[in-house]
Amino acid sequence: MLSIVVSVIVVGLDSVADLRLEYGMPFIKWEWFFTILFTIEYALRIISVQRASGYIFSYYGLVDFFSILPTYLSLIIPGSQYFLVIRILRVLRVFRVLKITQYLIEVHQLRQAMRSSRRKITVFVFTVVTIAVIVGSLMYVIEDPEHGFTGRW
Repeated sequence: MLSIVVSVIVVGLDSVADLRLEYGMPFIKWEWFFTILFTIEYALRIISVQRASGYIFSYYGLVDFFSILPTYLSLIIPGSQYFLVIRILRVLRVFRVLKITQYLIEVHQLRQAMRSSRRKITVFVFTVVTIAVIVGSLMYVIEDPEHGFTGRW
């Protein structure tokens, strides 16, 4: 779990241009370390299960595969390494450990509550989106470069 979280943090930090300029090579090394670590884990899981195809095409197998794929793709397609944030999905494995099935009744109750409040939720979301568009448009007009705002810190 720690490796997953640290890996996602490294990818996030690498997406900041100033940090990439200063720490670019260590970020690349860390990224390859995590990719190799997760690749080994993926291979060991395939080897250790009775039916490899069952794991490979399961939800967790696909998450594991797609979490290592972007680094290898970055060798062929520049810029694809930013899809590495997919690795955060690996954190979902913790739910398997916690035996979430005991909370299925609560999930059913939550689903019923959401269904019965659908109209209120729709109005709320529509209102929030409308306000966000209006405020965003105002900020775009106010922070125009002609008024001295360049978008740079």
